[in-house]
Amino acid sequence: MKLGYIAINQYGETVKLTELTHPRKQLLSALFLSTGGLSHCEEMYCDRADGQGEPVHVGYIIEGGWWSIYEIHDWKGGADVHSN
Repeated sequence: MKLGYIAINQYGETVKLTELTHPRKQLLSALFLSTGGLSHCEEMYCDRADGQGEPVHVGYIIEGGWWSIYEIHDWKGGADVHSN
């Protein structure tokens, strides 16, 4: 079950996005709430590790910050603990 989204920037700052649709729009609103929000950002791409195919969309550039957005789902598994 999808619970929402979380956005994380290059400094580890996070923004919780609780609506289940339009996470980019929510992030823009959350970051610039006092100014009425922004309506535009640049998409950020990364080349594939194998060098084949088109670059992959990995996030957004907003006012100089690099933001990636991840879906959050409930966890039904146990802890994955490894011991030596």
